[in-house]
Amino acid sequence: MVEQPKIRVTALNIYPVKGCRGIPLEQVRITETGFEHDREWMIATAPSNPTEQPRFLTQRQIPKISLIQVSLTTHQGYLAVTTPNNSPLLISLERDPSKPKLEAGIWKDTVLVQDEGEEAANYISTFLNKKCRLLRAGVGYKRLISDKYTIKEADNLVSLSDGYPFLITNVKSLELLNTKLPSPIKMNRFRPNIVIDGDVLPFDERTWNTIRIGEHLLHIVKPCSRCKVTTVVQEEGAVGDGEPLKTLKSLNPGSAQGTVYFGENIIHQQTSYEGLIRVGDPLLLVDRREQRHELLAEAP
Repeated sequence: MVEQPKIRVTALNIYPVKGCRGIPLEQVRITETGFEHDREWMIATAPSNPTEQPRFLTQRQIPKISLIQVSLTTHQGYLAVTTPNNSPLLISLERDPSKPKLEAGIWKDTVLVQDEGEEAANYISTFLNKKCRLLRAGVGYKRLISDKYTIKEADNLVSLSDGYPFLITNVKSLELLNTKLPSPIKMNRFRPNIVIDGDVLPFDERTWNTIRIGEHLLHIVKPCSRCKVTTVVQEEGAVGDGEPLKTLKSLNPGSAQGTVYFGENIIHQQTSYEGLIRVGDPLLLVDRREQRHELLAEAP
């Protein structure tokens, strides 16, 4: 029997409001759409034309969204959303079926959401200096991942995230990338759900096909393409010097149409629903891909 490398989960994060500051956790429950409360809410446009759909807003359009802090007080039943120098806005975690239901757009998808009301909209709009709405995945919300990556052992559902239930990143990959950057960056630029470290090579995660974390079998479906959000200094709410995209592009010259990648998108089997993943859980590599995804030019 081949001895498994010693790899463990070193950090877990959820991002209850899409685009806003994340919440580090020691353990987190898995649901059919990913981690509990991850990307359950989103900030969206507020069209003046009632025939237009609201559309999601993130740091791509408004970098200062990164300054909006979010916390969960599950024992009191609230999501607290806090803009700088203001008291928190409290949103009940209990779903209210009487709240207005509407359709909103995320990329090419149309999703069923509920509006959190005028107080929430005014609170966010005042800080962003733009008319916005705060929307929540509605009762009966169902959204599928891309049909290219579905598996028969899963419901293949996703929350209000860009496209997949989980994003995993490797500390060793960031360490290698930081040796190439003018100034090192933090892992929060990549907004991962699961961070791993240990006896693992930089960017080895691009060769993985199936992994087990604790009791949970997870399928790595594709590398995560990166956008300008990675250039936003999260603590400042402003775009920095264009890194790490510049360096990632130079290290990955063969990428299709200049696309660069960091981290891997993951889906999970039905047997994982309702279970927990904890910081410190071991990661076991079940199998690798038959063909490697493109690796950084200087990665092992």
